[in-house]
This record gives sequence, structure tokens and C-alpha cells, in this order.
Amino acid sequence: EGVRELLGEGGLPSVANWADEIRKDRPETAPWHFVNIPRDQRGYNPARDCVTPRAGDCVVAAIERFRSVLADRSRSKQDRAEALKFVTHLVGDIHQPLHCLKDHEGGTALEVLVEGERMNPANEKPWNLHAVWDTVVIQRAGVSEEDYTRTLTDWLDRQSVEELPLPADRNLGDHYFRASQPVVGDRLARAGARLATMLNEIFR
Repeated sequence: EGVRELLGEGGLPSVANWADEIRKDRPETAPWHFVNIPRDQRGYNPARDCVTPRAGDCVVAAIERFRSVLADRSRSKQDRAEALKFVTHLVGDIHQPLHCLKDHEGGTALEVLVEGERMNPANEKPWNLHAVWDTVVIQRAGVSEEDYTRTLTDWLDRQSVEELPLPADRNLGDHYFRASQPVVGDRLARAGARLATMLNEIFR
């Protein structure tokens, strides 16, 4: 009921990708989508991992901020609706393992091939591992961005990606994508359950 009051009949699926769509016009929001945890560290340390470009600019802090806004009934409906849009998307982001990895800039600096193709046809830029996990891996698993978002610190887990070693030639093919499908399913289930729990606590 609380979600419908803020978002209308479209609900969460209608805003699943909103936070990505506004990044071009609101570049200050870009750091809110990830957190830079070094590969050799297992836990999240805000003083180390959530300081670039400034303290509090990472997905963990952003979720906490927007959760507080959403729970504050004295805030305007517009403020709370925007907070809900961010929470919906960022909870999905925090379950995409490469959004939580500092090495290779979260995979964006690690160029790969997708079945022999170097260029991403969506933006005519070279494929990188992060983009593959944001798009191709999810598509090959048979789910959509909206599904992934629909369905805090203890959520951070990068182990699954590290258990899927890249081929020596970095050419990702059917074997890699089939091996990644259980990871996507697991993250989808976790994201959905945790988002539901958070929203139930806020709106009850």
C-alpha cells in the first residue's frame, strides 16, 4: 500500500531502472551505485571504502540515507518517492558483485570479448567485465533488469564472481554465461527478499 501511494499503479517494476536513467543529468549520483572494497579485504570499512569522491558517497551509505528519508513521514511525498526509487535500484546494485569491488575499477577497466566481439553494440564502446555482468549475464539468465531489482553491509559479497575465472583470452562465451546463471539466480533471490524485508519494516 505504501509503495502504491508513492509510485502509483506501476509499482516497483516501473522505476527499476530510473536511477540509471538519470545519471547523465545528475552525475553526483554516480558514486551511489557502488562501493570500492579491495579484493584482499573481506569486510566493509566505511572509512576505507566509502570516501571517494567524498565521504558517504557509496552504495551502502546511499541506501541508508534513502531508507531514512523513506521512513520519515514528515518528508514530502516527492522526497519519499525519489528515495523509494533509489532504494529499489540500489538494493539491486549491491547484489551485483562487481558493484562492490575496487580492483579494475569494479570491472569497468577490464576489457573482455563477448563471443568474439570487442564492441558493445548498445553504446559502441569496448565491452568490459562490469558491463557484461550488468547486461549480458542477466539477459542470458532469462531475467530482466526489472526482475533483478524487484526481487546492508552484510549483503556485500564478491566471491561468486571470483569463482568464475576469466578465460585466458578474456573471450566470454556460452560456457561462462551458463556458469554464471546460478549466481544471478542467487543474487536475484537475495535482492528481492532483502528489499521486501526493508520495505515491510518501513511501511508497516
